[in-house]
Amino acid sequence: MRLVAALLFVGACAEQPPAPKPQARPPAPKVEVKEPAAPQNRPPQVKSITYEPAQPRANDDIIVKVEATDPDGDAVDIDYQWFVGEEELLHRTRDNLPSSEFKKGEKVHVEVTASDGQDSTSRVGQTLTIANTPPFFLRDPRTMSTIEGYQVEAQDADGDPITYRLPGAPEGMTIEPTSGVLHYKGSVNEPGGDYHITVRAEDPDKGYANWEFGISISPGSAAKKKAAEAAGAK
Repeated sequence: MRLVAALLFVGACAEQPPAPKPQARPPAPKVEVKEPAAPQNRPPQVKSITYEPAQPRANDDIIVKVEATDPDGDAVDIDYQWFVGEEELLHRTRDNLPSSEFKKGEKVHVEVTASDGQDSTSRVGQTLTIANTPPFFLRDPRTMSTIEGYQVEAQDADGDPITYRLPGAPEGMTIEPTSGVLHYKGSVNEPGGDYHITVRAEDPDKGYANWEFGISISPGSAAKKKAAEAAGAK
């Protein structure tokens, strides 16, 4: 009986295996949240550049008109920079160029920059060559009270010299080419009648202006005699 009890006691005291350790959970995967990309700004576009007048003269102010659009619908501001020849006129940054800035034969252009506040686009307009300006008269023909010694006056905006002519004038009527002084010396052979007189002021580039008036001239003595003889012969 004692032996059995001892065996039972030894069996009860045998070592138990250790309990398994709980396994750690794997970390949760990281999820990266991306912000939606902001739309990329697109620069404005300069569609066209036009001048008024299209063919300026030395006494014309030049106005530029620009058509510009923005593909994003943004407001567009336009900056202007004018050039005369190779010279950049830093003080001329508006949409017009006064005639005081250039003269005949010079070349003029504008550079425009369209901006939407973030991006900008620049474009150069075509180059204009300032054309010749014809002369112009200072007096109205109706102010003339007499022909002999009357001085016709014209000016040229380009400062060119002016030559005066009398195309189609009656015999005995002349004009001094440089001063514009009219002279009339009646001719005995003048048949008489009504005349339409044209005074032309012309510059070296063939630009001209006409000054017109009408006069009535009596027949000269020889013409009267000839007319009387012809009438008596009938």
